[in-house]
Amino acid sequence: MISDKELQRIISHELKLYQTYKVAIENKRELTAAGLNKVFPVLVDSDAAKELKCKQIDRALSEALTNDERMILERKYLGRHQETDLSIYLDLGLSKGQYYDIKKQAIEQLAIALGII
Repeated sequence: MISDKELQRIISHELKLYQTYKVAIENKRELTAAGLNKVFPVLVDSDAAKELKCKQIDRALSEALTNDERMILERKYLGRHQETDLSIYLDLGLSKGQYYDIKKQAIEQLAIALGII
């Protein structure tokens, strides 16, 4: 069985990649719109996998999580500046225990929705 810490590490990593993939997909769209193939060397061609991952994470965030769960994960892992747990639970008006319970549940729900566990 996977530990909570390991699951959190995996989800954190996948959400950081998700942000990067979204930028890569938008850059690819700009290239296509400009009628170009590439402007940088391409070492690995996995555009289809990036797009599929993004679609599945988008769906999981919007459909598998409650608003509080989604907001916590977005603020913790998807913001331009990584917020601290303390600042998030204070802003949301949650107790420390409530926050960590919701965060743990959000990570588990996202992992289930993505087929990680």
